[in-house]
Amino acid sequence: MIILGFKYHYCIPLMHSPLSQCPGKKKQISGNVSNMLTRLGMFSRLYFVGAREGHLPDILAMVNVHQSTPVPSLVLGGILSLIMLCTTDVYVLINYASFVYWIFIGMAILGLVIIHFKFPNMERPVKMPVVLPIVFVLACLFIVVVSIWVAPIECLAGAGITLTGVPVYLFGVYWQSKPKWLTDKLDACTVFCQKIMSCCREEHHKE
Repeated sequence: MIILGFKYHYCIPLMHSPLSQCPGKKKQISGNVSNMLTRLGMFSRLYFVGAREGHLPDILAMVNVHQSTPVPSLVLGGILSLIMLCTTDVYVLINYASFVYWIFIGMAILGLVIIHFKFPNMERPVKMPVVLPIVFVLACLFIVVVSIWVAPIECLAGAGITLTGVPVYLFGVYWQSKPKWLTDKLDACTVFCQKIMSCCREEHHKE
């Protein structure tokens, strides 16, 4: 879970805590809670980085001034998790989410494989045999194909939900010449959320 960064190191020991070694249902509950906390931290970090690159609202790129944690991103992750809990069939929810999840994970790793062959002399902080990411991409492709074969309706619905992000992208990122009244409203909303969550943008110190 490198993507969590050093500020999220407290999530990882939960997987190996004494509770996780308990027998029976306590171990299962502890494992589920640990997995939930880890994923919440991971996805909030993704929102944070996406906002920092200009692909999401500015408020998500801010951190709490006291704890230095991306509170707005954590709040968004919690809200989305509560919305997902509204479904009555957890297996349908799994099909919705996992289908799209493995598509994007496979695409990300495929991009690394393409970069490996396109820029063979690029400096890499982590090196491994190229066969490993290739096998991983094939495994992702297998999962996606099997998901479509077993539950085509749920997979189609998951893809449709994902495509709803296209108009949001066109409005928020692609459309740069927004009218002043609209940008003023968005800025006021950002300032309001900053005051509630006591957050601001990160300070980058030059060495």
